[in-house]
Amino acid sequence: MISCYNDPSIFIKNELKTLEFLKNNCASHPDLIGVHDRASKSYSIAMERQKKIAGLNTAQRSTVQNGINSLFSWEIIQSQGKNEVLEITVGTLIESTNEELKNITYLLMVSQDDAKTKNVIKKFHFDFTHPSTERSSSQPAIHLQHGGKLPPGYKETYSIEKLQVMISEPRIFYNPMSLALVLQIAFMEFPCCDTNKILKEPEWKKLILRDQELLLKPFFLGCLNNINSSKLLHEEIYVD
Repeated sequence: MISCYNDPSIFIKNELKTLEFLKNNCASHPDLIGVHDRASKSYSIAMERQKKIAGLNTAQRSTVQNGINSLFSWEIIQSQGKNEVLEITVGTLIESTNEELKNITYLLMVSQDDAKTKNVIKKFHFDFTHPSTERSSSQPAIHLQHGGKLPPGYKETYSIEKLQVMISEPRIFYNPMSLALVLQIAFMEFPCCDTNKILKEPEWKKLILRDQELLLKPFFLGCLNNINSSKLLHEEIYVD
């Protein structure tokens, strides 16, 4: 069921396509200028890394660290009785060697300003950790988690006190995600004029269809095969 993550190069190239879309398309949308700027920087850094890796020999590539690190935000006005400005943050952290994907984390966070700080009121992680990775407890290899730590650089201006995050559990079995699939959720759940325009763009729809084929189709077929084989699904997805 995690076969969609078997080839690190294919997955990383897939995510670079999404960053490239944000770099090329968000500049013309005023509400998403911040997304454009951060995505452009992340894309440039990741592409430079890919060029360096391409210049290595096979032995060197087998040990070199690869991956993507991106974090960007935009604001929306939510009208429910009173106008409230919400900041939506989406982040990506992919840690990989040339041989296998070690760790994938996608962040979806919602914050509100007050006079002194930004209060985080919702925060989710969509995670994958390779089954070979050591863990303190049994958990689904692919899971959804509420809460968790703030990204580097956010502790100075953001507060998670309202989340009352005390424990990491439960980690909920979930389907594999990509940057585009997480953004699709964010754009649909927290719409504004510019995100609605992005959702209607044919190129964006192609990205979502691509990720459905790459990630969701093999995952759900794997789930179906396990169920048809009369196996307990949770025994297949939990790793120690």
